[in-house]
Amino acid sequence: MRPIFELLKQWGLEMKGTVGEVIPYNPQFHQLLEGGGHAEVGEPVIIRYVGYDHDHKLLYRPKVSPVKKDEETTTTTN
Repeated sequence: MRPIFELLKQWGLEMKGTVGEVIPYNPQFHQLLEGGGHAEVGEPVIIRYVGYDHDHKLLYRPKVSPVKKDEETTTTTN
């Protein structure tokens, strides 16, 4: 693990998701990027920027955008 991630962990900060990960959309935990389109609850979205929480309290929601058809095939097959 890289030192910066270890330091964040020691401070109680945890990254929420990884860039490029495809997940079901939940507006309570994810923020749609401006101009990125529209997503309904449960629709697949891709994480563009990770989020963070501290001691299980959300500090910064992961920024996501709807999965386009060409992204869906490339991200789910990798």
